[in-house]
Parts: sequence; structure tokens; C-alpha cells
Amino acid sequence: MSDGNLNDGEGYGRNWIEIAEEMEQRNTLSHPDRKLVDRLCGSERPQESIDAVLDEGATRFEHYILFRVRNNAATVWGARGWVDQTRSLIHFTTSSVSGNPLELLTIHPIYRGVTPVEQAYVPFFERLGLPFPAEISLTRVEVGGRVVGILYGDGGEHSRLRSTKAQDLELAGRLALGFTLILIKKKIRGSKLDGG
Repeated sequence: MSDGNLNDGEGYGRNWIEIAEEMEQRNTLSHPDRKLVDRLCGSERPQESIDAVLDEGATRFEHYILFRVRNNAATVWGARGWVDQTRSLIHFTTSSVSGNPLELLTIHPIYRGVTPVEQAYVPFFERLGLPFPAEISLTRVEVGGRVVGILYGDGGEHSRLRSTKAQDLELAGRLALGFTLILIKKKIRGSKLDGG
């Protein structure tokens, strides 16, 4: 039993004040922002849906990236958290299946947690201009049963993730629905109806 003051917040290995603040923060992020929903529903182009989700993700992560996935290659489709959007970020290309943290999605359906300390991962973060993050989140974006993107988020070099697994999955799911809605709008506008 601790001989300290009950108000010091220490016990069971973590400061209870920190845990309470973390739980309160998670509760305030649990419902999608109405603005996000409205932006996704009003999107006419994929980039509008991407920007809506990236803007929401930027409130939860230090750095947030949507990688576009094609033929096992990942390119940056959009990002938040960089003061300077450098050319290296715009032209960044890497494998989506090996040699970097994205490979974790070949083992796990979603990856959230401590960034594995792998020497092969260092160049990935260096090329993005990032310090090696304490924790990362990787979530697939699937449309029609096909992976079209990967959402990457981190809390920075020394910070824990502020979002929950459910929130990360929700953002990926909403982006997938946004893409699907745009496709449906295109089909409706392009279809010819019999005036019979």
C-alpha cells in the first residue's frame, strides 16, 4: 500500500490522472464529427473525401497519411502533420507488403501499438521526414473487397496513440463509403434511363 497522498495519482504502475484523462479524451472522440459526415456526403471527387478524413485524423494523430495501394506499391495520396509538404513526401513510393511498417498489415488485419524496432523500418521514417514514432496505427481502406489504401497515424516520437481501434476502423470505413458514394453518383449521372 502506498504511503503517499491519495491525490498524487500513483498506483498500479500508471498515474490514475493520466488514465482518467485518456479515457475522457476517448469518450469525446467516440462519435463522428457531423462536419466529417457532411463533407463525405457532399464529396464529388475522391480528393474531397480524402481531405475530409485526413482533416479528422489530424485531430487524433501527430502525423496522418493515406497511402494509395496499387500492385503492392504504396504512394502518398494525402497527409497531415507536416509543416512543409516537401517533394519527397509527394513522390514517396514504397512497397505495401515488405521492408517497412506497412508489412504489418500482411500479418494483422489492423495494427495499433508500439512501433516494432526493426532496422529495416528506419529508412521508411527517414524518407518521410519523421522521427521513429513510439506507437503507430495502420488501417486498410477497402472498396469492393479490394485494398485501395492504408491509413497510417502516429502519436509522435514520445507519445501514445490518442485514438481507439474502433475510431481508426471507423475513419477507414467512412473513407471507403465516401469513395463508394462517389462511384455511385458517377453511375447515376452517367446512366441512361428508358423513358418508356
